[in-house]
Amino acid sequence: MGPGYIQTLAPGEKITLPESKSPVADFWKFMEGQLKLISMAVGIPYEVALQVFNSNYSASQAAIQAAARKWDIERKAFAMQAMQPVYELMVWLLNMQALLTARIHLRPVHPCGMEQCQLAWPGRAEH
Repeated sequence: MGPGYIQTLAPGEKITLPESKSPVADFWKFMEGQLKLISMAVGIPYEVALQVFNSNYSASQAAIQAAARKWDIERKAFAMQAMQPVYELMVWLLNMQALLTARIHLRPVHPCGMEQCQLAWPGRAEH
């Protein structure tokens, strides 16, 4: 037997399941440990992920501010990844139409065969 194995029963055979007489007493401790590991892997403080602020005010504020810094970094990185290709295409098109005279370094490495400029998008990532 292995993962995903399906057992077929012979005619007349019955399934017997183990009975659980009571819930596991330490289930919440186990789930709390798992949630702490998951929130740590994702980079969000445990208190913010579950909205459980059992500490003092300063510790709770520190957790909220740590999460806000993480989300700010992620938002800025996403905005740069999403807007940089659009900005490069816009500058390239304006330059090719002679509507913009910019000294840009063009390099023919775009997957579509078009030249791609090495420009940094100057826009803001804030909302």
